[in-house]
Amino acid sequence: MNLKRNFILILIVIAILASLSGVSAATFSVSESWNSWDIQDFLDSTVDITGLHFSKTLDGVYHNVMLTINRTISITSDVGVVLSGFDGGEHFGVGFEIFADGVSISGLTMTGYNQAILSQGANDFVLSGNNISGNSRAIGVESGNNIVIANNIVNSNEYSGIDVDYSSNVNINNNRLSGNLANSINVDSSSNVNVNGNIVRNNLNDGISVSDSNGVNVVDNVVEDNGGNGISIVSSDTSSNANINANTVKNNQGTGIRVDSYSIVSVTNNLVEDCGENGISVEHSNNVEIRNNNVSRSNNGVGVYSGENVNIVRNNVKSNRNDGIYVDSSKVVIDSNSIENNNGNGISLDYCDNSRITNNYILNNKGHGIYADFANTNRFTKNTLLNNINTGIFIEGNKNILNNNIIANSANGIMVTGRENQVISNNIRNIRNYGIRIYENSNIIRSNVLRNNKFGIYIEGNRNRLSKNSLSTSSNGILIRGALNILSSNVVNSKGIHGIRIFGNSNNLLKNNVKSNRLGVHVFGAKNKIRSTKVVSKRTGIHVKGNSNLISRNRADKNKLHGIEIRGNKNSLSNNRLLKNQKHGIKVVGTSNKLTSNTITKKKNSEIKISGKKNKVNKTKLVK
Repeated sequence: MNLKRNFILILIVIAILASLSGVSAATFSVSESWNSWDIQDFLDSTVDITGLHFSKTLDGVYHNVMLTINRTISITSDVGVVLSGFDGGEHFGVGFEIFADGVSISGLTMTGYNQAILSQGANDFVLSGNNISGNSRAIGVESGNNIVIANNIVNSNEYSGIDVDYSSNVNINNNRLSGNLANSINVDSSSNVNVNGNIVRNNLNDGISVSDSNGVNVVDNVVEDNGGNGISIVSSDTSSNANINANTVKNNQGTGIRVDSYSIVSVTNNLVEDCGENGISVEHSNNVEIRNNNVSRSNNGVGVYSGENVNIVRNNVKSNRNDGIYVDSSKVVIDSNSIENNNGNGISLDYCDNSRITNNYILNNKGHGIYADFANTNRFTKNTLLNNINTGIFIEGNKNILNNNIIANSANGIMVTGRENQVISNNIRNIRNYGIRIYENSNIIRSNVLRNNKFGIYIEGNRNRLSKNSLSTSSNGILIRGALNILSSNVVNSKGIHGIRIFGNSNNLLKNNVKSNRLGVHVFGAKNKIRSTKVVSKRTGIHVKGNSNLISRNRADKNKLHGIEIRGNKNSLSNNRLLKNQKHGIKVVGTSNKLTSNTITKKKNSEIKISGKKNKVNKTKLVK
């Protein structure tokens, strides 16, 4: 012991002489024979030391070295040096406790410490090329500025591998972390944080966790097989500016990438696979861009909850256990995504308003292509929805616009429950049930093309407007249940029983063109108007059962039975053209009906047949 202390005194004298000769810095080496007290005394008493090097002269193991660093210094070691904190097989002590600015530690192997490295209030701290494994806690940084933690191996520690709190300008780059029993990389309450190029595998909790921090970049990391979330960016209030880019995130038991209570966030170019929960989850966050990610085999591929101004653009979302994209937020853009082979819906929207769902390719999902519940004032445009098992687009809400979508090979094409929705210029084909199905009132269905569907359009409600739709069906064309609906300029080619069938009152049919295997237009109700419609059917062109209906200026030619058949009272038939019908031009059963100025083929016993009282026939024109 005296020899070591004399050696220290000699070194001090040498240092003083060196300072007198103009040399102001020195790196000193220690060996395994030095204990922690010797080294600490040397650091505290040597004025000009700038480097401390742990040499390997014997087995390279330094036992229970615990140093307090109060000066700028570079700490290095020979290859094969191990600093061990084990005391009786238990983790013990803090290896390096750093309070000074400008400290760097590189090339060390540290194991067995309660805390291997702890920097508190120190700036310009660099930790590189170390192996910090088998400790209780590995690397801790508190209240520092300009922190670099790079190229370290951090494995099998009982808590976090790297833990940074209340710091700024933090760079955690190119480290390898595995087997840590808490969050592998944990950053809290910091700013300007870069977590880049790390490999983070097989840790018990989150792979990378950043909380309450501003200006966060998590880029080009590999995060796999962790017991919690892969990458988690969360805030107890609202932090801002996070960039999560080009990471590979696989087989994590929680969410692949989670963002909670942040604003101004980009989640881009990530590969996310096989997560226990969602692939990408954004909660309570605003102004978020989710772009160019590949997300597969997770719960929901992408989930957005209680946020605003979220853009989900150009992602590939495939083969997830539930929905491809799930959104419970408003002011969302879902554009140009490829969404395929998910076990639930392609896109699900709950309580979603003022959003735009456009240009998505939605294929082979086992639920609906798009499902929206409590969804208002959204726009669904130019989506392609093919081979989805249930309905192409299913909407429950008001004032939505569905236009220019392509829908094929589903159970139903479009189903809408709500008011003042617009279904315009969609192309719907090869549907097993209804091409379009609408419930409630004041909706617009216009300029849709429906081909090779079993049923065409079903409406249950009032004051709906159907115009300029073109339908070909293997069964009924248009079925309406309600009042005050307007059907105009539709073209219906039905191979079923009815071309257009209506149950209700005060509906208005104008300028429709109808072909049907049995009944062209079939109306049950009162005060309906059928005008300027052209009908060809294999039985009766226009069949009305009810009172006070107006049938005017229609053309019903070459029907196998009657041109027009009326069963009811006080109906008015005027200016209809009814030629070459095989049974009768007009058949009436009822009272007080008026037939005026109709044109009928002249054929004995096949012109007009009336059963009932007080019916009036005026100005009938018979033609050959």
